[in-house]
Amino acid sequence: MIEREFTVRAPEGMGIVYGAALLEAMREEIPLVRLRFVPESESDASALREGRIDLDVGALVDRGPEIQTALLYEQHIVGVVKAGHSLLKAGLTPKRFASQQHVAITQRGRVRESIDVLLGEVGIARQPVLTVPSAYGALMAAARSSLVACVPEPLARTVAPALELEIFKLPVAVPSEQVVQAWHPRDEVDPAHRHLRECVASVSKQVAFGPLTRRALAA
Repeated sequence: MIEREFTVRAPEGMGIVYGAALLEAMREEIPLVRLRFVPESESDASALREGRIDLDVGALVDRGPEIQTALLYEQHIVGVVKAGHSLLKAGLTPKRFASQQHVAITQRGRVRESIDVLLGEVGIARQPVLTVPSAYGALMAAARSSLVACVPEPLARTVAPALELEIFKLPVAVPSEQVVQAWHPRDEVDPAHRHLRECVASVSKQVAFGPLTRRALAA
């Protein structure tokens, strides 16, 4: 019987949202498979080439000319605050949004978050008073304070009910992010690796998220 371990580099939220479902799907064909998620790295672009990871999942960044990629899905960024936050008690404008204290997320391959670029175009700037390495960390900070977080919708919808958070539509039109999976060409025809890629693609489209909160994605 095949015994295999795959190392997947991905945003922390992927393991939370998809990890268990992905393992279950993989084990239908490879019962002894093990999955190991490792965090994203800002500068380590050679991990796939050197075989230190088997799959790289995340927003589209330059991973090298030979690396193969496939689009998994597009995700929207949403705002998240603790239930009852004063920000949601009146009309939400870019100025009111930016005037709050925010928790920011370290960006892989980017200097600033997209929301900051868009606010800057209209002469407004957020006030990030805390920067954390992951979207899940930002959600935990928002749940324990009055800070405002901007995170991917799938993760927000998954954990918001348990953390008593409210989701809201951002006051500026942030483009959706393309989430891809990437692998080295040497793994292209490996049956087990192909099964991993197929399961990642399938699970990322089928996993049901938690219920939307009252204000989630309200126009």
